[in-house]
Amino acid sequence: MRRPVPVTVVGVLFILVGVFSTAYHVLEFRAHPPTWLTAVGICAVGVLAVVAGLYLLQGQNWARWLALLWMAFHVAISVRDPVGKLVFHAALFVLFAYILLGREARAYFQQEETDPA
Repeated sequence: MRRPVPVTVVGVLFILVGVFSTAYHVLEFRAHPPTWLTAVGICAVGVLAVVAGLYLLQGQNWARWLALLWMAFHVAISVRDPVGKLVFHAALFVLFAYILLGREARAYFQQEETDPA
C-alpha cells in the first residue's frame, strides 16, 4: 500500500518544524543563554519532531503516536501563552489526529506492521 498523501505532508511538516525550530532556538541561545538543562530539553523536543517525521514517512506505527504526543505537549505548554497560540496548537493537534488516526492512515500503518520485509 502506498503512503497516503496526508501522512506524507504531516511527516514532512514534522521534519521541517523540528529542524527550523531547533535552529531558531540555538540562534536565540546566543542572545539569551538558557541553563544547560533547558537547552538540552529544547533541542530534544526538536529532535523528537524530526524523528517522528522521518519514521512517519517510513510507515512506523509508533511514530504516529510520538507525533501526536509531541503535538499534545505543545498544546499543554501553550496554555501559558496568548490564547491564539493555544488555539493554533489545539487545531493542529485535532487535524493531525484526524489524519494520523483516520482509516487510510490506520490501514497504512497496520499494513507496515504485518509485512515481514
